[in-house]
Amino acid sequence: MTIAEASAQLGESPETIQRWIDEGRIPAWKVVENGQVVWRVVIDDVEDTDQGMSRSDVEGVRGALTEKEREISALREEVALLKDQVATKDGQLAVKDQQVRQLSERLPGKRARWMFWKKGL
Repeated sequence: MTIAEASAQLGESPETIQRWIDEGRIPAWKVVENGQVVWRVVIDDVEDTDQGMSRSDVEGVRGALTEKEREISALREEVALLKDQVATKDGQLAVKDQQVRQLSERLPGKRARWMFWKKGL
């Protein structure tokens, strides 16, 4: 069949059919008919296809993509939760660090104990 016939049967534009031929998605060859060069397209294997894949393959891929999108969404939510937990822990560590600094300042002879290696202390 011609590109126009394939276009009508597949419900795609002639430009799309030509692009699919150029990309090798559907088999076609040029023939001379009545002194004109015409493309002959074979769509027996392509009839139930979406850009070279069978409809069941396309549905399978869409289903797999949908499942992966759900997994990615769940992982993003988990990452957001973990970021919140890390931020909370960072805040708690900052408070504890401040408390340790305050307590260490109250210790008698702090310089002598922590800088004993320096002469004259």
